[in-house]
Amino acid sequence: MGTQDQFKPECTKARGNRQVHYNPVYEELKAKQHQKLKSEEGRTLYQKRKKDVESVFGHGKQNLGFRRLSSR
Repeated sequence: MGTQDQFKPECTKARGNRQVHYNPVYEELKAKQHQKLKSEEGRTLYQKRKKDVESVFGHGKQNLGFRRLSSR
């Protein structure tokens, strides 16, 4: 049983030849980013983002009637 097979029961109930891929490098990078967001500087930047960016999307949805946006 490979390392990817050990995670399959936790991820899916499907039978057959579906595959579950686990990337340890990605998990490490994700953990580093999580630590940055938990830091004081990260929290400050994230709060600023809420004020700067989210209000623009809220305005578009509420006042202009946009429901779907494309990021092109």
